Amino acid sequence: MPTNANFHRTLHNTIRAKINDVDFDAGTIPGHDGSAVVVLYDNDPRTQPDGGLFVRVLLVPGLTRQITMGSSRMFRHFGTIVAEIHQRINTGTAASLDVADTLASAFRGSTVSGITYQSPEVLLLGREDEGQFFRVSVRVPYYSDEQESA
Repeated sequence: MPTNANFHRTLHNTIRAKINDVDFDAGTIPGHDGSAVVVLYDNDPRTQPDGGLFVRVLLVPGLTRQITMGSSRMFRHFGTIVAEIHQRINTGTAASLDVADTLASAFRGSTVSGITYQSPEVLLLGREDEGQFFRVSVRVPYYSDEQESA
């Protein structure tokens, strides 16, 4: 990932582009009505869809470590992608688990555009507070290096 004043914006846009490229193949997800899987990002102005299932994605930056010294320093930025899949209550869990598996396999152990994605975790979160949706979370740790010249 190149050094620039917009490092974090570029990093987040690159991750969002990878998520947008994931083919959920909504027509083959059991228990899903065949409509497109809607992906909402952190601070997205759109509201959640009324029906079907949707994914809310939050990109959580973590620690930064300096990994080389000298005139050309390298900094490693860590973070986590948190993708929460929401499926209407009383429609089963198959569709949300299929979406979770699709997301996990799209990121698992790969390096794309200078971002290394590590082993995803799939967590069953259960019903949300209002009780309208069953939730499954996919958490993907990642890191990216930033080169800085002194």
